[in-house]
Amino acid sequence: MATLFNIIFEGEVAPGNDPASVKEAMMDLLNLDANGIEHIFAGRPISLKKGVNASTAEKYRKAIETAGALCEVEPMADED
Repeated sequence: MATLFNIIFEGEVAPGNDPASVKEAMMDLLNLDANGIEHIFAGRPISLKKGVNASTAEKYRKAIETAGALCEVEPMADED
């Protein structure tokens, strides 16, 4: 069985990026309103996407980094 991944976001802006611009880009990327974007930038770990394959996880990571934010791609825990 192929490993699946979760995309975890903790509201981190990549160094050298303007937080307001990053929020705007993330709103467009994730199709969120102002309340939704404030929720994901609250500093708590949020799973933006769950159970995606490696290539999809990489696409999300690249898109989030292009927007000026940082995220983690974590393998899902095995459920035995």
